[in-house]
Amino acid sequence: MATYYAVAAGNFNATSTWSTTPAGVAGFGPPIAGDTAISNNRAVAVTASATCLEVRNDTSGGATTGGTFTLSNGVTLTANVVQGNVTGGPTVVAYAGATPNSAAIVGNASSVNTSGGQININHTGTGTLNFTGNITGDARSSLTGGGLSCAFGTINFTGNATGGSNVGGYAISNAGAGTINVVGNCLGGSAPAIANQSTGTVNITGQAIGSATGGAGAGVANISTGTIVVTRAVGNGYGPGSSGLAAAVGVANSALGVVSVEELEYGTLGMSPTSGAGIRLKKLTSNVAKFNYCDTAGAKTLVDATSGQMPAATDVRNGVSYASGALTGSAYIPSASSVGFGVPVDATTGTAVLTPAAIFNTLTSTMTTSGSIGERLANVSTVAVTGQQITNALG
Repeated sequence: MATYYAVAAGNFNATSTWSTTPAGVAGFGPPIAGDTAISNNRAVAVTASATCLEVRNDTSGGATTGGTFTLSNGVTLTANVVQGNVTGGPTVVAYAGATPNSAAIVGNASSVNTSGGQININHTGTGTLNFTGNITGDARSSLTGGGLSCAFGTINFTGNATGGSNVGGYAISNAGAGTINVVGNCLGGSAPAIANQSTGTVNITGQAIGSATGGAGAGVANISTGTIVVTRAVGNGYGPGSSGLAAAVGVANSALGVVSVEELEYGTLGMSPTSGAGIRLKKLTSNVAKFNYCDTAGAKTLVDATSGQMPAATDVRNGVSYASGALTGSAYIPSASSVGFGVPVDATTGTAVLTPAAIFNTLTSTMTTSGSIGERLANVSTVAVTGQQITNALG
């Protein structure tokens, strides 16, 4: 495992870009799996898919500008993305592709920068950036862009996002009219894990959870007039008797945007999962509300009567009302007296006993043509011609 420093602006995969020391002679590398690549105040172009341990934007000599890895359309960068501890902290990785183009990053994003700066990953185009991994916001008070940010395009994020330890340390920021699609959980810190800062849209297939670290960050916050859709909003553990926690909701709507939630979960001490106006319950078969008991262990889960957790109407006796009157059974279940003795039926067993005589009478009950064998078997006393009677051996 080696560390490579960019000593000239150039291509990531070119040896002429890299050296093994910040001011060394070019001609080493390029970085491969297990190596660390440091931009060192140089512009590095990722024009083909590349893999290394991590990419960083540390600089030498106190430089405060440049040092960005720029993704071309169609490439995948497999590496952790780290905001180095440098003054000004330039963007580590940038993508500016226009729709329908895309690029991808596979790895985790974090920061060791405590002196202020920009963002880890910035998507400024109208295309799509796919990110797979986890993102943690950082402690920089001047950070307003987020660990992963877009303004116009689309970000598809698969992983977990955690807000940073400062109120500006968003893990993900939607700074404009972009769309951010999340598959994973979003946990607030001192900052929200996701900040929807303008008119954009954030879709979260997963949970948005209030901070568990002492901060007041929501799992996701709607700061302006944008739209948020989230599977479950979860309040944190704040409440009577809690220690070291600030009140933190799963979803906060602080402006005039719209938030749609499918499921609600109150914290263990009753902390609300949402705050602000414009919170709407999205009507789905998965709607759930979970409340923790105040005087004993455990929780109560409430579900909509049509949420799929009730028996189907075809499994409930016809005419029986259930699910608080929302549903009515449609199963026609015969009475026990109509079912063979001992056969399970409804909540009991059948009581009907089938005798040989009953079987005989049933089989011959419709044989009534005068003079027929059936008529003779069925009723020997009424056969018209004497001598044609057939003795009923069962009688």
